[in-house]
Amino acid sequence: MHDQPKHPSDWSRLVPKSSCGYRDGWNSLTDFLESPKPAVFDYQVLQAKRLEMEHAIRDVTIDGKMKTLKKGSPLLLRLTNPKNAYQKERTKWEKDVELLKKSEAL
Repeated sequence: MHDQPKHPSDWSRLVPKSSCGYRDGWNSLTDFLESPKPAVFDYQVLQAKRLEMEHAIRDVTIDGKMKTLKKGSPLLLRLTNPKNAYQKERTKWEKDVELLKKSEAL
């Protein structure tokens, strides 16, 4: 059985290559994605640019949470570094532990 997953100590991720060509958005996301520390990225721009960014993010796989905050003008697109990958590994590990316990009880 594999070891229990640990919280990431380095949150950095590669900047994905997107087919949508929204380079301005990816350039502004680079520091956030490459940061080894948990971070929040706020992107407050006019709706058209914000929607382009949302589309670009949905076009690739990023372990991050995206939410539009409806306060202020223009609206704010907030990205955070969640623990999605860690949680998936943790859940898989917990299921494996349960299966092992059941098999040992037989």
